[in-house]
Amino acid sequence: MSQIQSLNEVINKFQTWVDAHYIIKEFRFGHIDTFDIEKWNEFPMFQVIPPSVSYATGAKTFSFQIILADLPRDKETKTDYQKEVLSDLQQIVEDFIANVMTNRQVFGELISVQNVSIEPFIEEFANVLTGWTITFDMVVPYYWSSCDTPSSI
Repeated sequence: MSQIQSLNEVINKFQTWVDAHYIIKEFRFGHIDTFDIEKWNEFPMFQVIPPSVSYATGAKTFSFQIILADLPRDKETKTDYQKEVLSDLQQIVEDFIANVMTNRQVFGELISVQNVSIEPFIEEFANVLTGWTITFDMVVPYYWSSCDTPSSI
């Protein structure tokens, strides 16, 4: 059976991956309305939006949306640094998905990722927040166990 069964376990695995990453500086969890650029100190950042969860025989599917963003700052023209940030962050997205699929030390056995898509965004604040919205399904084994139910029946 998979080592991952609860949402907390999945989020902790994401945080472990982010904490070990040499480039990503901040991890966040919460709805998109908590996306407050002025409260972040370091970039690039990785924010996990609470997923929807669906169940099928033998499987639990977490449908995630993650925002990976940076404040570009080292090019002369805005379009140059937006292009550079999107390219760099796309490589991190690809590393993340590959890591979920292949790094059994962090995510454990029997995990699969499906339906991955990424969409770029550029938001104008005092700075230009640039990045990707990543959507994917993470499928983990699930066996309909009622053993953990706090009930007398």
